[in-house]
Amino acid sequence: MRTAAFLLVVAVVFAIRAEVAAAHSASRSVLLLEAREEATTGRVDLPLRELAALFDLDADQNGEITWGELKAQNAAIGRYLEAHLVIRKNDVTCALRMAAPAVDRREEVYAVWPLTAACPPGPVEALTVHFEVLLETDPRHTGVLRLETAEGQTPFLFSTTARDFRYAPQSARSAFASFLHEGSLHIFSGYDHMLFLLGLIVPSIYRRRSGRLETREGFREVFKVAAKLVTSFTVAHSLALALVTLAVVPSFSPKLVESAIALTIFCVGLNNVTGFLRSREAIMCFAFGLIHGLGFASGLAELGVSSANVGVALTAYNVGIELANLCVVALALPLAYGVRTLVVGRRVLVYGSAVAMCTLALGWLGQAVSGVEFMPF
Repeated sequence: MRTAAFLLVVAVVFAIRAEVAAAHSASRSVLLLEAREEATTGRVDLPLRELAALFDLDADQNGEITWGELKAQNAAIGRYLEAHLVIRKNDVTCALRMAAPAVDRREEVYAVWPLTAACPPGPVEALTVHFEVLLETDPRHTGVLRLETAEGQTPFLFSTTARDFRYAPQSARSAFASFLHEGSLHIFSGYDHMLFLLGLIVPSIYRRRSGRLETREGFREVFKVAAKLVTSFTVAHSLALALVTLAVVPSFSPKLVESAIALTIFCVGLNNVTGFLRSREAIMCFAFGLIHGLGFASGLAELGVSSANVGVALTAYNVGIELANLCVVALALPLAYGVRTLVVGRRVLVYGSAVAMCTLALGWLGQAVSGVEFMPF
């Protein structure tokens, strides 16, 4: 445990230093929409550095973008938004009207355009959004949609592979279904969380006695150990997710959390080879589950959670995560158990997985610390 604690402290130190090093990391836009019977309004938040790469914002080439330079390109940016953002209500295209932009400074600087969509009045029977803003400049760019209607809030994440969103009242894509989907997607698209879960397969199948690696007897014992480890991880990350979402404890810097998550994966891989935890894997899973829960909380916060639907959002998002976790373990555990006694199987499960986990973890750590995305996933 001392080794794990030392590595996590190192991650914290480097992550704090990395706060100023995010100049080339993947960016994210935010689209807020409020669709009512009488009007559809909202705002679009775009990262200024991405706009600068698309438009000649730094006219005097002094390395700084002023309010005057942004305002000078407002008409061109407005035409770009109208061409790359299409909102339709009840199958009628809504004309977009952009107000003067403002500047919002968060982890990075955003240009913010309040907007009004000239949609036909009446109940919102269907609403579609086609979003291509900045997706052609960076394939990793994503857009977060937070749609507010009379029925509540519905989130969606735009990307190069998901550019269209459709909302219909009382459809399968209700608020609960949306957050459920996003929770499961966080696991299936978050390779770090999935790799951590797969790393728990090794101590579920093998144990160490007198420094030697032994195969556990029977699938029942393997299943009991796996259930113990996954349950410990689940309880911890659910607790952390709830505490942060309900603002009982403050949220942490995303770079700090990403660095710490990478170190948890490294520690699991290292333990699978060396056994330095000495059969305290359940304690490790709980401690590391708290860290992963902070990552889940960041993902939920990006989708936007209002006080009115925080209970639905938190429950559905967490259920989505758990369902995805169960799918990963349910598929991987029987396969690993089937090859556990083979020499090749043991080498792949123990040593091959450890090398993969440690290598990827160090890559993700370097990516989080430097702020430069160089990993392919």
